[in-house]
Amino acid sequence: MVFSYILLSAIFSFFQAKSSNTIYIAKNDWHVGIILKVDDLLISRVDDIDNFKYYDYVDIGWGDADFYQSSEDFDLFLASKAILFPTPSVIRIQGYSAAVHQIFNYRDYAFELELNDLQYQKLCTFINESFERDSANTLIETSQKYNGVVKFYSSIHKYHLFNTCNTWIGEALEFSGLDINSSNITTAEHLYEELLSIGKVIKYLED
Repeated sequence: MVFSYILLSAIFSFFQAKSSNTIYIAKNDWHVGIILKVDDLLISRVDDIDNFKYYDYVDIGWGDADFYQSSEDFDLFLASKAILFPTPSVIRIQGYSAAVHQIFNYRDYAFELELNDLQYQKLCTFINESFERDSANTLIETSQKYNGVVKFYSSIHKYHLFNTCNTWIGEALEFSGLDINSSNITTAEHLYEELLSIGKVIKYLED
């Protein structure tokens, strides 16, 4: 009886670990994000995704609080401040009602990665643990755009020259158990080179 239980548990764990979850990493202008399919699994594992349950996908990114939320396409002062000094940061979530490949039409590069259930769970944990929470353990929404299509939330991390949005993506993937060295990543190009060895290229970075 004990042997049968152990055998069944091992079989269950094997198939659980082998289950595939597709995620995407894509660069858009100055930022790189993680694109995830919105389903019951994601809603149950990442806080506030329930607010995006009517979308097909969400793009989750992290960056300097002022620069990321700025209404300007590029603000030199904010960009310089973000690089030169450790600054507060936010997590940005944007909902998309579109086929995922339509989203890539507006991206500089894009990769597809396959994660097993354990890796996917760790990815969600990393994202969740990046949020700052108030005394009631509720996420702190700092702003939103386009009637809630885009929302920003306060993060516990500090942004600086050696800890950028690209570093955060690398750390998320490394924490998930993927073979990537986040300590080598600061720029989008560094991240791109690392992703070449672990993901499928959907859209190549143009020279």
